[in-house]
Amino acid sequence: MNFMKENISDRPPSLARVNIRPCYNFDMIDNQFKYSIPKIDKDLSDISKIIIELGAISEQLTKEERFLVDHISGRAENDAEHSHMLSRIAPIIAMRFYPQLDAGLTSMFATIHDDIEAYVGDTPNHLNSDGVIADKKLRESLGQKQLLKEYSHIPEYAKLAKDYEAQVIPEARFVRVLDKLMTVIMPFYDNGICTNKYWNVDEFKHYSNAKTERYKAEYPEFEKLFDVRDELNSKIIDKFYSK
Repeated sequence: MNFMKENISDRPPSLARVNIRPCYNFDMIDNQFKYSIPKIDKDLSDISKIIIELGAISEQLTKEERFLVDHISGRAENDAEHSHMLSRIAPIIAMRFYPQLDAGLTSMFATIHDDIEAYVGDTPNHLNSDGVIADKKLRESLGQKQLLKEYSHIPEYAKLAKDYEAQVIPEARFVRVLDKLMTVIMPFYDNGICTNKYWNVDEFKHYSNAKTERYKAEYPEFEKLFDVRDELNSKIIDKFYSK
Protein backbone atom coordinates (compact mmCIF):
# COMPACT_ATOMS: atom_id res chain seq x y z
CA MET A 1 0.00 0.00 0.00
CA ASN A 2 1.40 3.40 -0.97
CA PHE A 3 1.10 6.45 1.24
CA MET A 4 1.39 10.07 0.34
CA LYS A 5 4.87 11.47 -0.08
CA GLU A 6 5.73 14.83 1.35
CA ASN A 7 5.61 17.68 -1.13
CA ILE A 8 8.33 20.11 -0.10
CA SER A 9 6.19 22.96 -1.43
CA ASP A 10 3.67 22.11 1.32
CA ARG A 11 6.22 22.82 4.02
CA PRO A 12 6.10 26.11 5.92
CA PRO A 13 8.62 28.59 4.49
CA SER A 14 11.21 28.00 7.20
CA LEU A 15 11.07 24.23 6.72
CA ALA A 16 11.38 24.61 2.96
CA ARG A 17 14.71 26.35 3.55
CA VAL A 18 16.17 23.71 5.83
CA ASN A 19 17.68 20.39 4.80
CA ILE A 20 15.66 18.17 7.10
CA ARG A 21 15.02 14.49 7.34
CA PRO A 22 12.37 13.46 4.81
CA CYS A 23 8.91 12.40 5.85
CA TYR A 24 6.39 10.23 4.06
CA ASN A 25 9.32 8.43 2.46
CA PHE A 26 8.26 4.95 3.47
CA ASP A 27 5.95 3.06 1.13
CA MET A 28 4.36 -0.05 2.61
CA ILE A 29 3.89 -2.18 -0.46
CA ASP A 30 2.34 -5.61 0.03
CA ASN A 31 2.56 -5.10 3.80
CA GLN A 32 6.34 -4.86 3.80
CA PHE A 33 6.87 -3.22 7.17
CA LYS A 34 10.11 -1.76 8.49
CA TYR A 35 10.28 -4.35 11.25
CA SER A 36 9.27 -7.93 11.87
CA ILE A 37 9.61 -10.03 14.99
CA PRO A 38 12.87 -12.01 14.89
CA LYS A 39 13.04 -15.77 14.56
CA ILE A 40 14.12 -17.30 17.84
CA ASP A 41 16.00 -20.55 18.47
CA LYS A 42 13.38 -23.15 19.29
CA ASP A 43 15.44 -24.74 22.03
CA LEU A 44 15.31 -21.61 24.20
CA SER A 45 12.94 -21.37 27.15
CA ASP A 46 9.74 -19.36 26.82
CA ILE A 47 11.04 -16.62 29.08
CA SER A 48 14.21 -16.28 27.02
CA LYS A 49 12.18 -16.05 23.82
CA ILE A 50 9.90 -13.36 25.25
CA ILE A 51 12.83 -11.30 26.52
CA ILE A 52 14.52 -11.41 23.10
CA GLU A 53 11.30 -10.62 21.23
CA LEU A 54 10.42 -7.64 23.41
CA GLY A 55 14.00 -6.45 23.31
CA ALA A 56 13.98 -6.58 19.53
CA ILE A 57 11.22 -4.00 19.16
CA SER A 58 13.03 -1.78 21.66
CA GLU A 59 16.19 -2.08 19.58
CA GLN A 60 14.28 -1.10 16.43
CA LEU A 61 12.98 2.02 18.15
CA THR A 62 16.56 3.23 18.64
CA LYS A 63 16.77 3.40 14.84
CA GLU A 64 13.52 5.31 14.32
CA GLU A 65 14.22 9.02 14.03
CA ARG A 66 11.62 11.51 15.16
CA PHE A 67 10.65 14.26 12.77
CA LEU A 68 11.54 17.88 13.62
CA VAL A 69 12.92 16.87 17.03
CA ASP A 70 16.66 16.87 17.55
CA HIS A 71 18.71 15.40 20.36
CA ILE A 72 20.71 17.94 22.36
CA SER A 73 23.80 16.75 20.44
CA GLY A 74 22.22 17.90 17.16
CA ARG A 75 21.37 14.50 15.72
CA ALA A 76 17.81 13.26 15.45
CA GLU A 77 16.15 12.13 18.64
CA ASN A 78 14.97 8.53 18.34
CA ASP A 79 11.78 6.90 19.52
CA ALA A 80 13.49 4.94 22.27
CA GLU A 81 14.89 8.11 23.85
CA HIS A 82 11.55 9.85 23.57
CA SER A 83 9.66 6.93 25.14
CA HIS A 84 12.18 6.70 27.96
CA MET A 85 11.73 10.38 28.78
CA LEU A 86 7.95 10.07 28.75
CA SER A 87 7.97 6.93 30.89
CA ARG A 88 10.04 8.75 33.54
CA ILE A 89 7.82 11.81 33.60
CA ALA A 90 4.34 10.25 33.34
CA PRO A 91 4.13 8.38 36.67
CA ILE A 92 5.49 11.31 38.69
CA ILE A 93 3.05 13.79 37.15
CA ALA A 94 0.25 11.28 37.69
CA MET A 95 1.12 10.75 41.37
CA ARG A 96 1.49 14.47 42.03
CA PHE A 97 -1.36 15.99 40.03
CA TYR A 98 -3.66 13.10 39.03
CA PRO A 99 -3.69 10.76 42.05
CA GLN A 100 -6.83 9.05 40.77
CA LEU A 101 -4.73 7.47 38.01
CA ASP A 102 -2.66 4.29 38.29
CA ALA A 103 0.84 5.74 38.05
CA GLY A 104 2.40 2.38 37.26
CA LEU A 105 0.04 1.89 34.34
CA THR A 106 0.88 5.35 32.97
CA SER A 107 4.54 4.33 32.99
CA MET A 108 3.80 1.13 31.08
CA PHE A 109 1.71 2.96 28.49
CA ALA A 110 4.41 5.61 28.10
CA THR A 111 7.03 2.92 27.54
CA ILE A 112 5.14 1.28 24.67
CA HIS A 113 3.18 4.24 23.30
CA ASP A 114 5.22 4.53 20.08
CA ASP A 115 5.95 0.83 19.52
CA ILE A 116 3.92 0.73 16.32
CA GLU A 117 6.47 3.14 14.85
CA ALA A 118 8.90 0.23 14.80
CA TYR A 119 6.72 -1.00 11.93
CA VAL A 120 5.78 2.23 10.14
CA GLY A 121 8.17 4.90 11.38
CA ASP A 122 7.32 8.36 12.65
CA THR A 123 4.51 9.85 10.60
CA PRO A 124 4.68 13.60 11.25
CA ASN A 125 1.50 15.62 11.53
CA HIS A 126 3.04 19.08 11.80
CA LEU A 127 0.93 20.40 8.92
CA ASN A 128 -2.32 19.66 10.80
CA SER A 129 -4.14 19.04 7.51
CA ASP A 130 -6.93 16.51 7.16
CA GLY A 131 -4.94 14.52 4.60
CA VAL A 132 -1.83 14.28 6.75
CA ILE A 133 -3.83 13.33 9.85
CA ALA A 134 -5.75 10.67 7.91
CA ASP A 135 -2.48 9.32 6.51
CA LYS A 136 -1.00 9.09 9.99
CA LYS A 137 -4.04 7.25 11.32
CA LEU A 138 -3.98 4.77 8.44
CA ARG A 139 -0.27 4.04 8.82
CA GLU A 140 -0.58 3.55 12.55
CA SER A 141 -3.67 1.38 12.20
CA LEU A 142 -1.80 -0.96 9.87
CA GLY A 143 1.21 -0.93 12.15
CA GLN A 144 -0.93 -1.81 15.14
CA LYS A 145 -2.56 -4.73 13.34
CA GLN A 146 0.85 -6.11 12.42
CA LEU A 147 2.18 -5.67 15.96
CA LEU A 148 -0.84 -7.42 17.47
CA LYS A 149 -0.48 -10.24 14.96
CA GLU A 150 3.22 -10.81 15.58
CA TYR A 151 3.02 -10.48 19.36
CA SER A 152 -0.29 -12.27 19.94
CA HIS A 153 1.60 -14.99 21.80
CA ILE A 154 2.57 -12.39 24.43
CA PRO A 155 -0.96 -11.33 25.43
CA GLU A 156 0.20 -9.09 28.28
CA TYR A 157 2.15 -6.92 25.87
CA ALA A 158 -0.44 -7.09 23.11
CA LYS A 159 -3.16 -5.95 25.51
CA LEU A 160 -1.10 -2.95 26.61
CA ALA A 161 -0.54 -1.92 23.00
CA LYS A 162 -4.20 -2.43 22.10
CA ASP A 163 -5.50 -0.58 25.16
CA TYR A 164 -3.20 2.36 24.51
CA GLU A 165 -4.32 2.78 20.92
CA ALA A 166 -8.00 2.42 21.91
CA GLN A 167 -7.65 5.58 24.03
CA VAL A 168 -10.47 4.63 26.40
CA ILE A 169 -8.62 3.89 29.64
CA PRO A 170 -7.91 7.16 31.53
CA GLU A 171 -4.23 6.33 31.95
CA ALA A 172 -3.84 5.83 28.20
CA ARG A 173 -5.52 9.14 27.49
CA PHE A 174 -3.33 10.88 30.05
CA VAL A 175 -0.17 9.55 28.39
CA ARG A 176 -1.37 10.62 24.93
CA VAL A 177 -1.81 14.19 26.18
CA LEU A 178 1.43 14.28 28.16
CA ASP A 179 3.21 13.01 25.04
CA LYS A 180 2.27 16.28 23.34
CA LEU A 181 4.26 18.19 25.94
CA MET A 182 7.50 16.37 25.24
CA THR A 183 8.35 18.33 22.11
CA VAL A 184 7.78 21.67 23.85
CA ILE A 185 10.24 20.91 26.64
CA MET A 186 13.09 20.10 24.23
CA PRO A 187 14.01 23.77 23.51
CA PHE A 188 14.89 24.22 27.18
CA TYR A 189 17.71 21.70 26.79
CA ASP A 190 19.37 23.10 23.66
CA ASN A 191 18.57 26.80 24.17
CA GLY A 192 16.03 26.78 21.35
CA ILE A 193 18.48 25.77 18.62
CA CYS A 194 16.25 23.05 17.15
CA THR A 195 13.11 25.18 17.36
CA ASN A 196 14.76 28.09 15.58
CA LYS A 197 16.19 25.71 12.99
CA TYR A 198 12.79 24.43 11.91
CA TRP A 199 10.34 27.26 12.63
CA ASN A 200 10.18 31.02 12.54
CA VAL A 201 8.17 32.60 15.33
CA ASP A 202 4.93 33.01 13.35
CA GLU A 203 5.02 29.40 12.17
CA PHE A 204 5.77 28.19 15.68
CA LYS A 205 2.76 30.07 17.05
CA HIS A 206 0.47 28.86 14.29
CA TYR A 207 1.29 25.17 14.41
CA SER A 208 1.58 25.03 18.19
CA ASN A 209 -1.80 26.67 18.64
CA ALA A 210 -3.44 24.50 15.99
CA LYS A 211 -2.20 21.29 17.59
CA THR A 212 -3.20 22.41 21.08
CA GLU A 213 -6.72 23.27 19.99
CA ARG A 214 -7.12 19.98 18.13
CA TYR A 215 -6.15 17.89 21.13
CA LYS A 216 -8.09 20.03 23.60
CA ALA A 217 -11.28 19.06 21.81
CA GLU A 218 -10.39 15.36 22.05
CA TYR A 219 -9.15 15.38 25.66
CA PRO A 220 -11.13 17.98 27.63
CA GLU A 221 -10.52 16.17 30.93
CA PHE A 222 -6.83 17.15 30.83
CA GLU A 223 -7.26 20.88 30.37
CA LYS A 224 -4.58 21.50 33.01
CA LEU A 225 -1.96 19.84 30.83
CA PHE A 226 -2.92 21.98 27.86
CA ASP A 227 -2.54 25.06 30.05
CA VAL A 228 0.98 23.81 30.77
CA ARG A 229 1.61 23.39 27.04
CA ASP A 230 0.45 26.97 26.44
CA GLU A 231 2.68 28.19 29.26
CA LEU A 232 5.72 26.42 27.82
CA ASN A 233 5.02 27.63 24.29
CA SER A 234 4.77 31.21 25.53
CA LYS A 235 8.05 30.88 27.39
CA ILE A 236 9.74 29.43 24.28
CA ILE A 237 8.64 32.45 22.26
CA ASP A 238 9.79 34.92 24.93
CA LYS A 239 13.07 33.18 25.68
CA PHE A 240 14.23 31.83 22.31
CA TYR A 241 12.58 34.05 19.70
CA SER A 242 12.78 37.51 21.29
CA LYS A 243 16.52 37.99 21.09
